[in-house]
Amino acid sequence: MRRLINTILFSLALAAAGTAAAEAVVSPRHLIILREGVDAVWGSYVFAVVNAGNEAAPLKAAIVLPKEAADWAPQEGIEPEAVKLAPGGGGLIVEKDFPPGTHVITIGFKVPASFGHAELTFTPAAAIGEMTVLSPRASKLTIDAPWLKPAANDASPDPDYHAFTADGPLAAGVQKDVRVAGIPEGRGRLWMLGGGVAALLVLGALALALKTRPRLSGDGQEAVLVG
Repeated sequence: MRRLINTILFSLALAAAGTAAAEAVVSPRHLIILREGVDAVWGSYVFAVVNAGNEAAPLKAAIVLPKEAADWAPQEGIEPEAVKLAPGGGGLIVEKDFPPGTHVITIGFKVPASFGHAELTFTPAAAIGEMTVLSPRASKLTIDAPWLKPAANDASPDPDYHAFTADGPLAAGVQKDVRVAGIPEGRGRLWMLGGGVAALLVLGALALALKTRPRLSGDGQEAVLVG
């Protein structure tokens, strides 16, 4: 991860430098790294904040995460207290005074998966100029999204990762869906199979009990049990 972050640091800084003024701004180029886990997709959202001035400058920015994210945490470049969940969920608010220079921020997240696949739904709160999605070449993870295409000539910020680029800028408020497959499965399918077999056994036992139950014949004290 460290090598990959260092590899993209320069490109993120260049992307932000053209828009930076005497204030802190978020780079127009964003990066999402997806990796497989057992019944889960682990992701890292990477972006840069550039302060081209000579003094610290405040920044309050909304960062998109998958709506399905069950957990998240700052990984690099920012303190946990400077990041909070946006109202309504599905994203984060970064609020901090940034000193002069370029600051790469990485926020990790986890999306639960079932039966080997997961759906990721992104709805940016602010426009994103460029979006790149990376997945490890060594894994069986596959990414399917109509708005993503493989990078030209299979170019990637890191040779160990496949790269996919958005077909254009991402507009604020426009939903983008990503389907991820090839995720290792845990024991969920076995538990479901076992539960199904147990349910069939219970139903069979109940049917047998109803069929062979004793019946009462006669009235009052002369009632006797008959099979």
